[in-house]
Formats: sequence, C-alpha cells, structure tokens
Amino acid sequence: RPTGVRNRKCQKTQKTVNYAILNGSSSDYGMPYASGFRYTSSFFSAVSNDILDGTIGPGEVDCARRLAEILENRSAGYPPVEQFSGAERGRAASLLGQLGSSEYRAAIAESAYGEFDQSLAIGILYGLASSGCDSDGSSLAAIRRLVRAAGNRETAVIKAACDALYAVIRYSAGETALDGTRLLTDFLRDPYDEPVRV
Repeated sequence: RPTGVRNRKCQKTQKTVNYAILNGSSSDYGMPYASGFRYTSSFFSAVSNDILDGTIGPGEVDCARRLAEILENRSAGYPPVEQFSGAERGRAASLLGQLGSSEYRAAIAESAYGEFDQSLAIGILYGLASSGCDSDGSSLAAIRRLVRAAGNRETAVIKAACDALYAVIRYSAGETALDGTRLLTDFLRDPYDEPVRV
C-alpha cells in the first residue's frame, strides 16, 4: 500500500477552493471570438509557448476559458460558426491539464464521457496526466471510461492511458494509487497487444 508521501504537485491540486475561473466565457475577459484552423492552431502554439516559458501569468484566465470552450465544443456565447475537431479538442484538453489547476482537471475529466473520438481521448488522457494528484478519484474514473470505450485494439489510446495512470499513481496516495496500479497492471495481460505490454 502506498505510504501517502506528499509532494508539491499533489498539495497544489488538493486545494478545495474553486476559484470559478471557468465560469463564464472567454469573451467576458475581452478575448475576441474567432474560429478556423489557422486561428486555433496559432492560439495553441501561443499557449504552449507561454506554458513552456513560464509566462502565462495574468493571461491564464483568458487562455483557460478559451481552452475549455474548445474542449467542450462551444463558442464563447456566440452563435456556433463551426464544430471543433477531435484533434483540436484533444489539444485543448492537453494544454488545459498543463496549466495545473484542479478546477481544470474536473473539466478535462468530465469531457471523457461524451462520444468517443481517438484524438480527443488521447488529449484528455495527457491532460489528466499533467494534472497531478487525483484527490477525488475523478481522473481514474475518466481513464477507466476511455479505456473501455477505446477497446483493446486502440493502441495509441491505451498507451496514453498508461501514461495517465502512471501520473495518477505517482502523485496520488492511498486507495487511488492502489486502484491505479491495479488498472495499469491489467495492460500486461491478454487481450492487449505486445506494443501495449512493453
């Protein structure tokens, strides 16, 4: 049984305060609504660079709300112009996870329960992997749901699930870490392919 060693990442995600950052829309903070592949791709690149550089700072609220809108396939209170692709929604989930708030983790986990899409599932799993401690079991439940929806032949999804489970085990404690370990070891047996087992 895990000893429950604490680390800074786990302590950060165990905050019980919800700052309601994702309440409302990105347009409330002055971010203009725009759509299209070029805009979305440019937005993702800018957010990714800001995260890597550690310069997201005061722009986090704008970025988090816009990422959540893309993930949830909604259009900031405007009439929808186009649907976001599974790949775009998955990228939004991954970046939202890298921002590191437990509030964002909840939004990512909730998105696992819609219609299954491989690219979206992979993004959700990497978003959960970046989110740290699973203090309420919602990350594990979302991972389990995506694994079931993917089936044993969706190797890319299963590999992403393994990464997400490893992160949950690493940053969580008690029953959550134990359940994550059990789920992870299930991939060592049939019906999973050799690429998953290694």
